[in-house]
Amino acid sequence: SQGIAFEAAWFPIFYILSQHRKVSIREIAESLNISHSAASQMVSSLQEKGFIESMTDEDDARKKLITFTPVGAEMLL
Repeated sequence: SQGIAFEAAWFPIFYILSQHRKVSIREIAESLNISHSAASQMVSSLQEKGFIESMTDEDDARKKLITFTPVGAEMLL
């Protein structure tokens, strides 16, 4: 209704990120009680839209952390 291209399925990830700012895909999957694959697909969809981005964890290079892009953070306002 606000003219924003936003799918309802993305809301849980937005909510988790609004509370923690940086989370791993594993943490998203566990929080939502979904498979790692399902969480990864949701994250990929949000990345394609430019709302979130991933970065390598400084402490564990095998781990990717998800965070808002400036566009995604603006949508919280």
